[in-house]
Amino acid sequence: MTHYSADTIVATSSPAGRSARAIVRLSGPDAVRIASAVFDADQPLGSIQSYTSADGFLVLERGQIRCPAAAYVMLAPRSYTREDVVELHTAGSPPLLAELVDALTGEGARPAEPGEFTRRAFLNGRLDLTQAEAVQAVIGARSEAELRVSQAQLGGAFRDLVEGLRADLLHLLAEVEASIDFTDQDIRLIEPADAAARVEGLKERVGSVVGAGPAAAPKDGVATAICGLPNAGKSSLLNALAGRNRAIVTPVPGTTRDTVEHAVEIGGVQFRLIDTAGVRRTGRNIEEQAIERTSRALDSADLVLLVIDGSRRLAPGAKKLWEQATARRGGATVIAVINKSDLVRGISMAAEGRIAQRCPVVNASAVSGDGLDDLRAEMAAAVRSDAVDRSAHAFWVGARHRAGLVRAAGALARSQEALADDLGFEFAAVDLRGALAALGDIVGTTTADDVLDTIFSHFCIGK
Repeated sequence: MTHYSADTIVATSSPAGRSARAIVRLSGPDAVRIASAVFDADQPLGSIQSYTSADGFLVLERGQIRCPAAAYVMLAPRSYTREDVVELHTAGSPPLLAELVDALTGEGARPAEPGEFTRRAFLNGRLDLTQAEAVQAVIGARSEAELRVSQAQLGGAFRDLVEGLRADLLHLLAEVEASIDFTDQDIRLIEPADAAARVEGLKERVGSVVGAGPAAAPKDGVATAICGLPNAGKSSLLNALAGRNRAIVTPVPGTTRDTVEHAVEIGGVQFRLIDTAGVRRTGRNIEEQAIERTSRALDSADLVLLVIDGSRRLAPGAKKLWEQATARRGGATVIAVINKSDLVRGISMAAEGRIAQRCPVVNASAVSGDGLDDLRAEMAAAVRSDAVDRSAHAFWVGARHRAGLVRAAGALARSQEALADDLGFEFAAVDLRGALAALGDIVGTTTADDVLDTIFSHFCIGK
C-alpha cells in the first residue's frame, strides 16, 4: 500500500522550549528542494545519498541570519513516511525555529497537522494502526515498564497476534465459500462439524486476547491503594514513598478527607499511589467504615499496601482487613506493611507470622525510613513477577482494539449458531466476513477515515 501525498509538510519535531539542539522535519515530494532553499552547504542536498547528512548553515531573513546546522536526507521509500524526508538539526531557539518553519512554508511546504507524519507512515504501509498508536504511547511513557510495553506494541507484538487470527479466519472463510460454490456438484471441501469446531477455536482465541493485556495504554501506572485502619500511618507512608508531603499528617485519626494521589517510579515501574480517604467518627463503628473503604479500593486497585500499626497488638479490625484483602481471588495483589517499626513493638510475632502465610510482609517506618527500600523492592517484584497484571504484558489492548475484538467474537458466535442450526454455509460465511472485517479494523486494513482522524488528532504536531 502506497499513498504518496502531493504536498510537502513541515513541523518542529523536537519538544517545545529551549534546548541545545532541535529538529525541523519535512516530508513529501518537494522536501529536498524546499530544504535546499534555506540550507547552504558545500554539497547540494539533491546530490547526496539517502541516509547521509551534510553540515552547513541555515540562511534566513535574506541572509541576515546564518546559523550552523546539519541536514539529514532520507529518500523514499526507505524513510519513516516512505516519502522523501529531510530533517534540519539546529540550535533549539524557539524564535529561530519559528523563523525556519516560516521560511520553509514560504518555499511551498504546508504546516503539518497533529500526527500527520505518523499518519503518512500508516497510509504508506510503514506501520499498521496498532503500531501507529504505539508511537504516541512511546512518546508519553513515564517509566521503564511503560516504555517496554509500548516498544513491544510498536515492534508489532499485538499486530502479529491479530494478523495470525485474520490469516486463520481467512483460510477458513475460503474453504467455506469454496464449498458454497460447489454445492451444485455435491462437493464439500469442509464438513459443517469441522467448520464449527474451527470457529469455536477462533472464538476462544479472540476471547483470550480480550483479557490478555491492560485495558489502555500504560500511561497511568500501577494503581496502588494505601489502606488500613485510622492512624496506622497511611498518609505518612505515601509521603515517605513520594519523597514529599503530599498528604496531611496529624495524630488525629481520620485526618484524610479526600483521596490523595501521587505518581512515583520505583524500580523502573510507574506506580500511582492512592491514599484512601480517612474515616469520620459517626454512629457506625469506625473500623467497619475502614473495612468498607478498603473493599472498594480492592475493586479498583492493581496493588494494595495494607498498612498495620506495628506499635499495637493486632486490632480485630486490622485482622478483618487483612483477611478480607487476602481472601479475594483475581483482585488486587496485597503487600502487608507493618508500620511504625521505630516505636516499641506491639504486634506479636505469631500475628505477623499468620499474616505472612497469606501475603508478603514488610516491616517499615514511614517516619525514620527504615524498611522502605525493602517495600519498594517488594512492590517492583510484584509487577515483574506478573503478580500484578498492569505492566507485565507484551502489549496493551486499548478500548478501540477491545471493541473490535468483541465485534469479532460476536460475529464468530453467530456463525457458530448458523452452523449448529444447519442453516447452511451461506449464513455462516456472512458472519465470518463480519469477524474478518472487525479484526481488519484493529490493524487498519478496513478503517474509516473518521476513526483515523480521531486517532491521529491526539498526536503532537511534528510526530
